[in-house]
Amino acid sequence: CTAWCAPPQPPENNDDEDFNYDPVIVVGGGGGSAKSGIPNRISFLTLKHRNDDVKCPSNSPEIILKHETDTSPNVASCLAINESESVLCAGFGKFATGYRILSDGLLCLEQFQADIAEKDSSVNSIAFQPEKQKTKGENSSLELLMLSGGEDGAVRIWALDIFSLDKLKDLVKERPQTVDPSNQSAKTKPKTIQYASLQKTGAMTSKELRAMKGHSSPICVVRWHTTSYESIVISSGKDGTCRIWDWKKVEQLICLNPSSCLSPSLSSLKSECRSFSVSPSGNEIYCLQRIIGKGTYVTLWSLPERKNKDDFSIWVPLKSKVASNVLAAHVGIDASGQKLAVGDVEGRVTFFSAKNLAKLKTEVAHDLPITSLSFQGCRQSDCGAVNKFDLVVGSFDNKRLSVLSSQDPKRRPAKDLVKVVFVFVVKRLLNLGFLAALFLLISWFLGWKESLTFY
Repeated sequence: CTAWCAPPQPPENNDDEDFNYDPVIVVGGGGGSAKSGIPNRISFLTLKHRNDDVKCPSNSPEIILKHETDTSPNVASCLAINESESVLCAGFGKFATGYRILSDGLLCLEQFQADIAEKDSSVNSIAFQPEKQKTKGENSSLELLMLSGGEDGAVRIWALDIFSLDKLKDLVKERPQTVDPSNQSAKTKPKTIQYASLQKTGAMTSKELRAMKGHSSPICVVRWHTTSYESIVISSGKDGTCRIWDWKKVEQLICLNPSSCLSPSLSSLKSECRSFSVSPSGNEIYCLQRIIGKGTYVTLWSLPERKNKDDFSIWVPLKSKVASNVLAAHVGIDASGQKLAVGDVEGRVTFFSAKNLAKLKTEVAHDLPITSLSFQGCRQSDCGAVNKFDLVVGSFDNKRLSVLSSQDPKRRPAKDLVKVVFVFVVKRLLNLGFLAALFLLISWFLGWKESLTFY
C-alpha cells in the first residue's frame, strides 16, 4: 500500500540549491507472518534529483529512504494519513493501528478492531476526514474522524482521540528506543530508530460513531467526498455496487450499479466494483467495474444540476470504457482532475482523460499485479522540481515501488519532423531497392531462358 505525505522540512545547513525534495512517499508492505525473508515495514521515502547530475537526470528521480518502522509479524494492507496533524493509521488484518509521525520514525499509539467478519476478517480500506479535526482543551488531546471498510461489508466512522504531541513526548522519554527488533534477523533489521509502542497507555482511544450496512459482500474501497466530506462518504464492494451515504443520518442516498451502463450481454454477468475515484470538484465519480471473465471497465458518473446543492441522491452515468482486458483493481485521479490512472494485474498502468475517458498511454510499472496506486495530492504548480513524477505504484514484485509521470512527454516539432522525413525516405529507398532487385532477378531469369532455348 502507498500514500503521499506532506513535504519534509529542508535539511539543516543545506547549501546545495540544486537539490529538490518532493512530498514524502509512504510505503507499507512485506512478506507477512510467513518466513519469506521479506521484512514487514512502513517506510518513508523522498524523491530527489540534481539538474546537472548526469547520473540522476531530471527524468529519473532518486528515491531516498528517510526512515522505516518494523511492523512484524503483520503486514500493512492499507494506509491513511492526516497530514496536518502528522497522524498515520494502517490496517493489519482485522485491526487498525494508529501512529504519530515523527521526524525520524513512527510512534505506535494504539490498536483497535475495525472489522468483525466471522471468517477472514480484514480491514480493506481506511481514510481520514480531509483536514478536519477538533482540539479538546488546551494542550490536551486531538479528535480525528476516520472511515473504514472491510470484509464484514459495513462502512464505519471512528472518532480517534489522540494525546497532544507534548504529552506523547513525555511518554516517549519514559520508554527506551530500540534499533534491533527481537523478531528480525540481522539481515532485515531496519536501519532507523524504532520507537517503543505506547499501546495501553491511553495515548489514543477509538470510538465507533456510525456503522452503515448495505453491501452484501466485502467492501473494497471507502472514501470521503472531496468537497462535502462533512456529511457524505462513498464505498464500493464486491457486490458490484458503489454506494453514496449520508453518514450523519446513517442513510444510504443512492446505490450505483456501474455494470448497468454496459451492454445486456455484460450487465447480466457477475461483477465487482473493485475501486472508484472522486474528482476534485466532487461532481464526478469514476467506478472501476470488474466483469468476471470479461475484463474491467471504467464508468463515469456525473452529478447533474440541481436546486439543492446538498442533494447527492441523483447521479447520471455518462460513459463506460474498457479499462483493461484483465482484472484491474486500482484507480486514481490526479490533483488537477484531468487524468485517470488504472492499474491491473499484469503490472500495467493505463492513463485516461477524465473528461471523455479517452485512452492516453500505457506504461509497464511492475512485473506482477499492482497492489496500490496513489497520485500526489498537491497541484503540479505547488510541488517541487520533480513534481512531474506524481504517481506512485506498488506491487508484489521485487521492486519497492515505481514512480511515474502522468504528464505527456514534451513535444519537439523539429525533431519529430526530422524523424518523419527520415522514416519516409528510408521506406522509399527500401521500396526502390526491392523493385530494382526484382527487376534484375526477372532480367536474369529471362536471359537464362533465352540462352537455354538457343542451345
